[in-house]
Amino acid sequence: MPYGDYLEGSWGSSGIGWGVGDPMQPVPDSLHLRWFSWTENQFYEGQFALPQHKIYTLLKQGYWNKDNRTYAKRRVG
Repeated sequence: MPYGDYLEGSWGSSGIGWGVGDPMQPVPDSLHLRWFSWTENQFYEGQFALPQHKIYTLLKQGYWNKDNRTYAKRRVG
């Protein structure tokens, strides 16, 4: 998600997909999140390590294309 953007919606119904640049990007190794809890009136932030090898393996297996409802293989470099 681009820096400075935010999601709106109810629980489970908001989401975003964002891709820019070369389609062959390296598998991410970390995730940085920042969110605001309205009920607690507080910001939270976290930096999380991701299982890069497991993600790579799953990407090589393929993915479900929701637009045309097919299972597709993704070329992973």
